[in-house]
Amino acid sequence: FVAEQLHRYGTPSFRFESAMTAVARSLGVQGSFLYSPTSFIASIVEDGNETTYLRRVDAEDVDIHRLLGFDRTLEELASGKISLEVAHARMSDIASAKPLYGDGLNGLAGAVVCGSVAAILGGGYCDVLTAFLLGMLVTLVSWVAKNWARDSAGWITPLCGFVAASSTIGVAHLLPIDYRLTTLAVLILPIPGLSLTIALTELAVGHLASGSARFAGAATQLLTLAFGVAIAWQLAHPEMTDFVAVSIPSWCQWLALCLGPSALGVIFRSPVNFWPAIAATSIAGAATSRIASPILGMELGAFL
Repeated sequence: FVAEQLHRYGTPSFRFESAMTAVARSLGVQGSFLYSPTSFIASIVEDGNETTYLRRVDAEDVDIHRLLGFDRTLEELASGKISLEVAHARMSDIASAKPLYGDGLNGLAGAVVCGSVAAILGGGYCDVLTAFLLGMLVTLVSWVAKNWARDSAGWITPLCGFVAASSTIGVAHLLPIDYRLTTLAVLILPIPGLSLTIALTELAVGHLASGSARFAGAATQLLTLAFGVAIAWQLAHPEMTDFVAVSIPSWCQWLALCLGPSALGVIFRSPVNFWPAIAATSIAGAATSRIASPILGMELGAFL
């Protein structure tokens, strides 16, 4: 049960295996665990008898609030502060609890993230407003597909790409926007940035099977997203308009760097007290890149 919950809500392989090994040790048994992005294998040795379990797990969205609750429970179990029965009951309550934020706030957060990205990329007022509104639309499409359409995983990503690109092209005929920049901003949520980051981390620490599988999944998602955008552009044959966009002041970009990470905190269901650290990390990364790139070059600046 513990392994299924950790896997379901976004624990990476190296964290999963170390946590489960610690749990097994605290229970006085020997455990070996093998993680993949869609399943895990657990081998338990107790009293000289070895039992192997294989579980297929359908991953949910990353839920930091639940993971923090699981971590606290496991730490108390490992230290002997609570019994196994209490730990199981507490983790069951955490898993069955309502999400930290509702669907309405989650949709608003998605719109804020898209508008913030448009500002950070140097878009004008119309780009930011369009990205904000279409970001809410793409979030709604994703929510409807996940909650009402069965087996939507194969087509929801290209659908989001198509909806975002075609909607942005339609707006570009009415308002002075850069449809390429705005499309990228609107699609920032379906882009598998977190999956790619975790995959590269898993590969770096030697978890080759899970890292390769996660990387392949993220690359496929990115490719199908690009297909959706390409189909929309091929059907519409967009042309750059003669509108002159009004650029936003530089302080708005820094404001977006504060609002965007906080909105991502809502999407990843992070507690509010984590938001300042998330924003500070994001601002530090952006500031380092902007300061270092003119001196060291764009590639090394982005790396730093």
